[in-house]
Amino acid sequence: MLIVSASGGARMQEGAISLMQLAKTSQELERLREAGVMVLNLNTDPTYGGATASFSMLGDIVVAEPGARIGFAGPGVIRQTIRQELPEGFQTAEFLRDHGLIDMVVPREGLRPLLARILKLHARSPERAAAAVAPPPEPPLQPAAPVRAARDVVALARDTGRPTTLDYCAHLFDDFVELPGDRLGNDDPATVGGLASRRRRQRRGPGPGRRQPGSHAGERLSVGD
Repeated sequence: MLIVSASGGARMQEGAISLMQLAKTSQELERLREAGVMVLNLNTDPTYGGATASFSMLGDIVVAEPGARIGFAGPGVIRQTIRQELPEGFQTAEFLRDHGLIDMVVPREGLRPLLARILKLHARSPERAAAAVAPPPEPPLQPAAPVRAARDVVALARDTGRPTTLDYCAHLFDDFVELPGDRLGNDDPATVGGLASRRRRQRRGPGPGRRQPGSHAGERLSVGD
């Protein structure tokens, strides 16, 4: 399910009837989640008010267009209420991405191929369904790893040229879409998660680079591939 949001906020005159829709739409999204239906949010400019406080930010994956203004109350109202200056770029899609509240910022021309990739990764083919219930094969016996000195192990762990999670993803999966952010206010560069597909034959090729602070999936991934 794809939800495209563009809202200036509900009018206060609508009162409790309007506010109750926040709870109702949130409950319906939870029912979809329990039924195994993936929900994608696409937030455009602007997305404010009750939409942001409910269905526009509750999807499994939240994508926004560059420069989209996203929030509950507008920056002017917040500034007058708290009587403080707001951070630069406050309530923009890029600001929310940097603080882990949305998954990626993608230009409009890249949205169609990106959404197609996500839907393809989420689709469950009959082969995948059968593999999910089949018992896993016995792993082949591997020779025992050589015993290394403690200082050698520490040196390897601290080696900045060692493979990263993204390097392994490039070799293990046919396609991988990283979804950064924890929806709580941070994007931890030491943690990598996302959607991936894998056939029996491993893909070989160079890694997509290592995860560095400030890097984001929407910038690094070629959504047109």
